[in-house]
Amino acid sequence: MIIDNVINNISSLKGYSLLEKIDKGYSPDEKYIVTIGQTKYFIRLSDMKYHEKRKIEFSLLRELEKQGVQTHKAIEYKNDANLTVMLLSYIEGTPAGEIIKNFSNMEQFTIGLAAGKELRKIHQLQAPHPMNWEAEQRKEIQLLFK
Repeated sequence: MIIDNVINNISSLKGYSLLEKIDKGYSPDEKYIVTIGQTKYFIRLSDMKYHEKRKIEFSLLRELEKQGVQTHKAIEYKNDANLTVMLLSYIEGTPAGEIIKNFSNMEQFTIGLAAGKELRKIHQLQAPHPMNWEAEQRKEIQLLFK
């Protein structure tokens, strides 16, 4: 299994006790949660054709951490067996889209306000290069329907 080889090449993941594949999300990447003791990590494996995009994403995560944004901590980025590998901290929780309707309007408003404060921090970063968002979204949608 490819993920076993990847984990064996990341010294900080030696001795893991649990490996869980994640099938959520829109990207074509393979995603896993790796548990070591009480600590969980998020691993993202991408095809090498996404190398530049993932490298930029990793560096942006590091910048977001410096800004105090509540997001994954970027731990390690490497190439392994024709894959790019991102090792990130894992954030415990349930996707908002799955539970937001369980909250009152006021609670939803408060959550939205907090999200807006995080978004303000994100927007303080300079974008690495201009993107054609419409073209990027079309690519994402096409991947969903393959």
